[in-house]
Amino acid sequence: MRRRVFAALTVATLAFGAMAPTTAVAAGPISRFQKVTTVKIDPQVTPYLIDKSRQLDLMVELSDESVAARVGDATDNGTTVTTSDRDTWRNQMKTNQTPVVDAVRKSGGTVLSQMQDAYDGVHVHIPAGAVSTIAAMPDVVGVHLVPTYKPALTESVPYVGAPQAWTQSGGTGAGVKIAVIDTGIDYYHADFGGSGDPADYTYGLAHDTTAPGYDADGKTVAFPSAKIPKGWDFVGDAYDASSTIAANTVPQADANPLDCDSHGTHTASTIAGFGELENGSTYHGSYTSSIDESKFKIGPGVAPNATLYIYKVFGCNGSTDVVTEAINRAVQDGADVISMSLGSDFGTSNTPDAVAADNASRAGVVVVASSGNEGTSAYMTGTPASSSRTISVAAIDSNATFPGATIELSTPIAAIYANNGKLPVTGNLDVLTSFDPDHTTGDGVSPGGISLGCSAADYEGTAGKIVVTARGNCARVLRAQLGQTAGAVAVIMVNNDTGLPPYEGTIPAQSVYPAVTIPFIGVDIKDGPALLAANGTKQVKIDSAGKLDNPTYKSLADFSSWGPRFGDSALKPDITAPGVSIVAAGMGTGNDVLVDSGTSMAAPHVAGIAALVIAAHPGWNVNDVKAAIMSTADDTSAKIVGYDPLGAGSGVAQAQRATTTAALALTNDHLDSLAFGYRPLDGAFSDVESFTIVNKGSKPITYNLAASFIGGKAGAKVKVDPSKVTVPAHQWRDVDVTLSLSASAVAALPTAETSSGMGPGAVLTVEGVVTATPTASGTGVYPLHVPFLLVPRGDSQVAA
Repeated sequence: MRRRVFAALTVATLAFGAMAPTTAVAAGPISRFQKVTTVKIDPQVTPYLIDKSRQLDLMVELSDESVAARVGDATDNGTTVTTSDRDTWRNQMKTNQTPVVDAVRKSGGTVLSQMQDAYDGVHVHIPAGAVSTIAAMPDVVGVHLVPTYKPALTESVPYVGAPQAWTQSGGTGAGVKIAVIDTGIDYYHADFGGSGDPADYTYGLAHDTTAPGYDADGKTVAFPSAKIPKGWDFVGDAYDASSTIAANTVPQADANPLDCDSHGTHTASTIAGFGELENGSTYHGSYTSSIDESKFKIGPGVAPNATLYIYKVFGCNGSTDVVTEAINRAVQDGADVISMSLGSDFGTSNTPDAVAADNASRAGVVVVASSGNEGTSAYMTGTPASSSRTISVAAIDSNATFPGATIELSTPIAAIYANNGKLPVTGNLDVLTSFDPDHTTGDGVSPGGISLGCSAADYEGTAGKIVVTARGNCARVLRAQLGQTAGAVAVIMVNNDTGLPPYEGTIPAQSVYPAVTIPFIGVDIKDGPALLAANGTKQVKIDSAGKLDNPTYKSLADFSSWGPRFGDSALKPDITAPGVSIVAAGMGTGNDVLVDSGTSMAAPHVAGIAALVIAAHPGWNVNDVKAAIMSTADDTSAKIVGYDPLGAGSGVAQAQRATTTAALALTNDHLDSLAFGYRPLDGAFSDVESFTIVNKGSKPITYNLAASFIGGKAGAKVKVDPSKVTVPAHQWRDVDVTLSLSASAVAALPTAETSSGMGPGAVLTVEGVVTATPTASGTGVYPLHVPFLLVPRGDSQVAA
């Protein structure tokens, strides 16, 4: 089913946008009619060229248009592209890459891969001394650093309206092919129709370089399957792009994408798991009739009948640098949707992976990626989600309640009962502190002097006690694992911010640690001093306390990366979905769960929604699918509190609206938000951006249009023209939005991001939302939302 459709960054670069590529003219005489060859070495590469012998991981970009881009051009022109056309283009591009391949090898470098479908490029390890020679070759248009990437249901899937979408649209993703670029998948897990036997996974992992289709001790043929018909391991289990062991940085590909990290299994479960009943069996019932979520151990994924293509780009630990290759392969294999729960910070629109993602979209593939987990500082949103056509996803907390606990001190402390350890427990309170000679940490001090507890040595002498630690620096659950190993009866973790730490759910066996059976309890940062003061108290009791209201319910996750996009200050992320304490399939467990948090958990929800939209509207192109998801998002307090486009994009994705909407709001630049950009100003400002309302339905729709600012914007005005519009059936109408700042408002602008009390990492913005409100109800008629963003700054007059 086809559809049309980093090196260190200085403060100055962050403030003023990305620097232009360094440009040089090829040496030698130039006659009047001689072609002038321009070479471009990405400025991020330049600092690494000093040591000529240093091996660099680079992407050499060539001048041919990718197969995906050619498909997009042909489709735009109404031309049919055949498989033979694609093969011809691909083979010619590979031939054109041969001189670069030969030159890299002659220089002592290594060619890791060649790409033609989503990107015309050659991924190389090459000595720094050879870069200028390669860059000067006639068909080379760019040499780029390859970023390294970090692997960025029963409540969350209903929160985005998926069950309503199944019922209203009648579709559950059947026939849609979703490529998951991640750590692989545990295809033995019952959620994907596997045997559900952990022994099969153990056997399979020991033989995971064997050709697909082998029989694990006669018990099951797990891969390929009807659910997972295609996949590829690009790297091997030992691979880590950031490893200090040189051999581990070289990918060792094989045909078996079995997960050994858990991340990919979890994300694939959210996208398209069948669901698993309480008895551990795979759910094979209907999704379009009412189902009782309480009967499920793991709820169905967002698009439970979609097909999964699995591309493993991570080893068992660490980072990766082969994302562009995986995008290229997904396009070649004919995927309809690509889901990437990964990223590299400070994303721009022109990194190789972002270009490949954009090209994939041009060829008819909807690309979804997580925004990142670096928090609220400006410009943190990552690549490849930074691509204009890619849907970048932020994370929200969709959990209304959690299991509660009470720590019985003189003033009881309300806590989150973060796992399923046995309560009640009693014991002496032993607070790990920086000034306690029995507990040496070396990994820092958290609020109130409570130490992090990230080392086994910290837990010496804690047998039979209730241990208190602080959140930060290491994995949260490591504290429970270390405490249990030392004999503690419970571990309390003090959060490092206002509110409670995340719910963990069952903490399974991991590495050298068995499954955690002692209680793991979380408290607010404000409760740290009381616990510290109670250090050594005898017979403290912790007991369960029913359901606990979640104070961060409907709020953006504190880890979710905010925009805008680095370089041009366009609005990213695009959309928001649940990403806190998400319950999905746990790798290696057979039929058990893993609870995990991150924008990695949010992106799969939107990838699943994209599949539902494609299934409901086979004739829609990529632009339509993205616009349907973004413009029908919910930015009201019903789904999100403290809404801010800079962190949440258009709002919370709603599958039931996206799949049934009769109209879309989209922009020509494919952002589907209004990007007024980064503007150094020395006088009054006014500019116009436009969007188009497209009526896909059979009846005219009339809208009232109005804009509102997020936060007070003194001296700023926004005008929407027209203020009322009727869009006939199967027609469209353009809407102009004029944003202006008075001269006095511009004069009051700061000239640095840290001025006016904004603080480090902040950015001054003028932002808001244009809302098209229908004047009458009807089938598929919803309000449409288009956020807008301006990043103004007072223009400094500096003379040297």
